[in-house]
Amino acid sequence: TIFAGISPSTHENMFVRPRIDNPQNMKWDEAMKYAANLNGNGYKDWRLPTFSELNILYQNRNQGALKDTFNKECASNAGCWYWSASENPENGDFAQTQRFSDGLRDWNRKNTTYGSVRPIRLAPRL
Repeated sequence: TIFAGISPSTHENMFVRPRIDNPQNMKWDEAMKYAANLNGNGYKDWRLPTFSELNILYQNRNQGALKDTFNKECASNAGCWYWSASENPENGDFAQTQRFSDGLRDWNRKNTTYGSVRPIRLAPRL
């Protein structure tokens, strides 16, 4: 796995898988299930990042082994957006997303096939 930064929520190390072989353009509930059921790189504790964790991934997207592992050059907007696990507290039909081509953040309807998936796992800092 690739070190991706420190979770602002838990202050633990965040890791992602080394390849961009995760599905693109799926609904939020599909993304949540995909991450929860992922058995990758010898680990089964994957999940979607919170929105603050997703923003750390965006900030570090061009660093070290993370470089060139995110969708950022795409013909349609959909493939550049990544889902977070963060739901809108005022309207449960929306979840937060971030576009990795330019960092734009937005709420997108969870029932649209609009976001890519980049599961993370956390590990204590040593």
